[in-house]
Amino acid sequence: PKLTLRLFDTLVASVLLYGVETWGYQKFDKIIELVHTSFLRRFLRVRKSTPLLALYGESGRLPLLYSGKFRILRYWTKLLYLPENRYVKVVYKDALDLFHAKPEYSPWCSFIFKVLNQISMHGHFEFHSIPDPNEFYKVAITRLFEKYKKDWKTEILTLTSLDSYIKFKPNHGLEVYLSSVTDKRHLAALSRFRLRSHNLAIETGRHNRRIPREQ
Repeated sequence: PKLTLRLFDTLVASVLLYGVETWGYQKFDKIIELVHTSFLRRFLRVRKSTPLLALYGESGRLPLLYSGKFRILRYWTKLLYLPENRYVKVVYKDALDLFHAKPEYSPWCSFIFKVLNQISMHGHFEFHSIPDPNEFYKVAITRLFEKYKKDWKTEILTLTSLDSYIKFKPNHGLEVYLSSVTDKRHLAALSRFRLRSHNLAIETGRHNRRIPREQ
């Protein structure tokens, strides 16, 4: 499965996110993530109605929005080390001045500040101090990933449709059985059972209002 996911990132996600460093601050197009989630449903062999949180959790994936954030932060760190006379650096400084005056008129800089603020690294933006770009990027990715996993765990507890799923899936991450189970039929049956994408009474019965949910 790791190879399959890597192929998607290399051949598909790279096209969907082309130039995301410049437009990724905008509201992410639903169609872009739809391609991602459609792939995950085929990868896990589950229904279209399967909750997105279950797809991300079972495959250990994050929404492509996060890939956009990673790439924007990497691009920003490169900007800081460019010579002052480079056109792109001049444009960035103008956008930064505008951010300090009216943040709403500098959405790209506002987005970077917001992302860094979410992971308690906004000081790097305020002082433009990044002694080690590689270490900064590594820490930023780790914190964003950990933040998503924490939010995932909190949000999945609110979904009654996944109340049985969280009993054997307490944490976000790629499941081992996706690699260890070689029979495709068994793999499909197991993933469908885990993600409640089946026709067993435990799933279909919850739609019967005459039967109490706890039963």
